Amino acid sequence: MARKTTTSKAVSFRVEGLKELQKSLKALEDVEGQAQVKAAFKRAADEVVDRSRRRASTRMERSMAGRLKPSVAKLSAGVVIGGKPYDFGAEFGAAQNEPRNTRRGTVLGWNQFKPTAGQGTEAGYVVHPSARDTQDWLAGELGSAIEAVWDGSSGRGSSPSVEDIFGSGFGGI
Repeated sequence: MARKTTTSKAVSFRVEGLKELQKSLKALEDVEGQAQVKAAFKRAADEVVDRSRRRASTRMERSMAGRLKPSVAKLSAGVVIGGKPYDFGAEFGAAQNEPRNTRRGTVLGWNQFKPTAGQGTEAGYVVHPSARDTQDWLAGELGSAIEAVWDGSSGRGSSPSVEDIFGSGFGGI
């Protein structure tokens, strides 16, 4: 029987107000503008993958980082992690020196992994820290793309600044 592998969108970025921008671009039939915003998300996801590959320090982390894939949709970008059973242990760590039962008997922990790497905004060893480090760059990249789309669309008025776009609306990880 084939073993089922698990994948998950480990990191994703969301921008408040982007859905409304996409709707207005669609209403204006601005296909080029929609493509520019999607391309900015693609660059952001690629940047997180590249930084993750540079950050990976152990053999297991480098193996996991080699399988990372950027994931892009019209309104979001993410990084897909998974493919091997140990990928999530390489990213998040595992319990150390706690007895667990296996076919071979009782063993201590999952000591092949680093200790558990925090929770919430402190989670992760490779992908999540890379995404956190990328947030400022990402805000500038997406802000510039949205400004360019805004300026290129007819009937929009003056372009909003990056601060107007991302003032409090940038939701990171």
